Amino acid sequence: MKNLTTLLLAILIGLTLIGCDDTKKVVGEEESAVAGEYRPANKEGYDRIETTGILELINEQRVYGATCGERGYFAPTTPLEPLEALEDTAYAKAVNLIEYQVFSHALQGALKETYDNVFNLIRSGLSRNTNKSGENIAGGQVTDAEVVKAWMKSDGHCANIMDPMYDHVGITHVYEHNSKYHHYYVQHFIATITYR
Repeated sequence: MKNLTTLLLAILIGLTLIGCDDTKKVVGEEESAVAGEYRPANKEGYDRIETTGILELINEQRVYGATCGERGYFAPTTPLEPLEALEDTAYAKAVNLIEYQVFSHALQGALKETYDNVFNLIRSGLSRNTNKSGENIAGGQVTDAEVVKAWMKSDGHCANIMDPMYDHVGITHVYEHNSKYHHYYVQHFIATITYR
């Protein structure tokens, strides 16, 4: 009987210790360490970091032209203009990446239910549809120069930056300490349209 009591006590202590595991961060009402599972944002939102340096670096690339691997050479073109509506959609996408712990152009959860895909999300802040829009994402780079260098080394990301049809961009850099990449970057591009 003493052995049974000792065994039950050991199991009870073990279950109590499992419930006290502090290796996972609780955010909002739920916690998750599983990719694709929802983690609501904290009430204050995530830290947004200034992106003027990224805009300056990509516009410098556009002024000089660039070769984007298999996408070919892009001649010098006009600088991109920032657009607040696109900064907002880029921020929403960055938060989506963090909250669902995924790294994909596909939307997750409520954003997917509302907009279906990233192109509809991008167009959501505009007064009418644009026939051309694009997205670049990156994660883990710490400086503006690192993220722009990574994008310029990728054929598709480079082509988005250099595409002469794009004339407006929204850029966000979001920091979340308790996430896989910590630093998340999203760029949303559009061709000329009318704004709200």
